[in-house]
Amino acid sequence: MPDIIGQYELKGKLAESRTMLVVRSHRVCDGEAVVLKILKPPATERDTVSLKREFAILSRAIIPGVIKAYSLEESEHGLIMALEDIGGESLDRLLAGGKKFPLEKFLELAS
Repeated sequence: MPDIIGQYELKGKLAESRTMLVVRSHRVCDGEAVVLKILKPPATERDTVSLKREFAILSRAIIPGVIKAYSLEESEHGLIMALEDIGGESLDRLLAGGKKFPLEKFLELAS
């Protein structure tokens, strides 16, 4: 994976699945911190429709606690959705290595 994709400089991988790569990044033009969800090629029609639907829902949602979707773009590396970076960590990283998850934190996230 290159260090720059389109207008984004990649900073580090947050998560990866068979079809999706999620990376922390920032826009080169203004330095805005973003999280990119990159649909890895070869993407199926179902994967593409799913990411487009997610973008449509998030871009209309103006709800406290729901991240903002900034853009959905085509690139040579696949379909990319740019999201607000709130500085969080993925749940699988928080639970990595068999660490115990504090009950208070669980209840906070669950609510």
